[in-house]
Amino acid sequence: MIVRLVRGFQAMPIRALVLFAVATVVVVAAGTAASLLPAQEPEPRVSEDKPSNAEETAPVTKERSDAKAAPDEAAQDEAGPDEAASDASGAGEAASGESAAPVEERPWETRPYRVLVSLAMESSPALTSRFHDRLEETLRVRIAGLLGNYWEPQFELNDWLLPASGRALERLEAQDLAARFQAGEFDKVMVLTIEHGRGLRLAGCEWDRSSGQRGPVLHREVVDRRRTGAVALELLFDLFRPLARIDGTENGTAELRARAGELLAPQSLSVMFRSGDLLSPYFRYLNRDKQLRSIQPVPWTYLRIEDITRSRMTAGVETAFNAPLSGSRRRVELVAIRSHPRHAATRLRLAPRNNPGRSLVGVRVRVYEHLPTEENPDPAMTELMTDRFGRVEIPRSPDGPLRRLVVHSGGAVLANVPFVPGLVPEVSMELPDDSARLEAEGNLAIVQGELIDVVSRRTIMLARALSLARKEQWKQADELMAQIGQQPKIDGFKSKILAIRVPAVTESRRNRDRSGEQRIVAMCRQLEELVERYLARDAVRDVAAEIKELRQFSEKPKRRG
Repeated sequence: MIVRLVRGFQAMPIRALVLFAVATVVVVAAGTAASLLPAQEPEPRVSEDKPSNAEETAPVTKERSDAKAAPDEAAQDEAGPDEAASDASGAGEAASGESAAPVEERPWETRPYRVLVSLAMESSPALTSRFHDRLEETLRVRIAGLLGNYWEPQFELNDWLLPASGRALERLEAQDLAARFQAGEFDKVMVLTIEHGRGLRLAGCEWDRSSGQRGPVLHREVVDRRRTGAVALELLFDLFRPLARIDGTENGTAELRARAGELLAPQSLSVMFRSGDLLSPYFRYLNRDKQLRSIQPVPWTYLRIEDITRSRMTAGVETAFNAPLSGSRRRVELVAIRSHPRHAATRLRLAPRNNPGRSLVGVRVRVYEHLPTEENPDPAMTELMTDRFGRVEIPRSPDGPLRRLVVHSGGAVLANVPFVPGLVPEVSMELPDDSARLEAEGNLAIVQGELIDVVSRRTIMLARALSLARKEQWKQADELMAQIGQQPKIDGFKSKILAIRVPAVTESRRNRDRSGEQRIVAMCRQLEELVERYLARDAVRDVAAEIKELRQFSEKPKRRG
């Protein structure tokens, strides 16, 4: 058989052999490709009158979709933690294109906020678990759509705030929230309470992990339950206080970088920094392991944003100190948080620094929008006076949040600080104990009154003595000149001033009030200059010399006669 095939191939022409070889190669290649394809299962035959599965005609509900997803979740649980983690990381890499770094290791400008939304609902038949799930899903979807990667939100059902009401939220302190969440990973914790009445009453507050501060409690009313998600989202955005890192300050200007500023989308305007916003700075002191050791707010200092370019910002520094934001930055973070006044007024209490329990009564407080300048030497201001508890109430201004506070004690200015009414409900200001200076000022005023009386009396007596001399009433003139010589002299007044200055300066040094000590010394020196100027003997000597000349002139005709 083989011999016949060989003889047949030899008898065939060359062209036929080439065509036969090409056809053989094509057939072999087609068979190989067919063997590599997966076997296709035959489609099931379905009757046209009756559907094969009830799910093809029934509407898909949430419960049924959860039931269909259950086998997949169960399969993932059976796969083990390593395989599940591998699948999750693979899905994340497929979605983002690369493995995401931990939040702490990302640059400040692209570091998102890890936000925990804790929902506390009043025990009411109208506030069911289904309502909670729907509200959580609504907030999750809308936050993702508006903020994108700016927030990394998580939600929890709050079961630790009792009762779940706005009043309980008002009593919640920053220390309570720090004890519960400081060890966690969240940068912001938003606590929302929902109460049922005629409508729904929402209340919320924000706790910031970086500064350790709790923001003000805000309230909202919802009449239509369908708007609960929109109102809750608006409340969350109002509660949010973004952060900025201060890179440096120079000539009253600070350079800042907004956290996650490069992640914001154009539709995220409600949470962005804006021109004119005020920020409160604070120091974060770290240990050698870069762990937080303490937080120190910078008092009476605010930053006003002037220019914004994406995550970069420029702000003016309003402060009562020379350079509060300068110094060594070793293991120190200088951060600022946005501050917005939410209260109708702020009650300010004034107390001495060395005795905070004592109140400063009758102290004048002037509130300026702008301090006096050469162009406007007399700007509009409001003058208040502390009551018997040392308190004044400063209302929030609709024109602008920042004001300038000038505290007067007698003729001295005790404080000149920037102030934002409505930022907190109550605040205390500790001032130098000005009692020693006030006492010295009062005693010096008495001495100054005596000086004015002596100078006035002496001037009148000198004028009268000169008038009597011109009338040649020498006896009366001599008596007046003798009385003038018995008036208090410069040395007597200086002794009184010295008796006032020594104990006042000693008391100021005991209180460590250097500015008060300098004011006392300046007042005493000024009064001494007045004493030397107006009690100088030059005027008395001039009048005595003129009387002597008049007497000599009147006696010359008698000698000639």
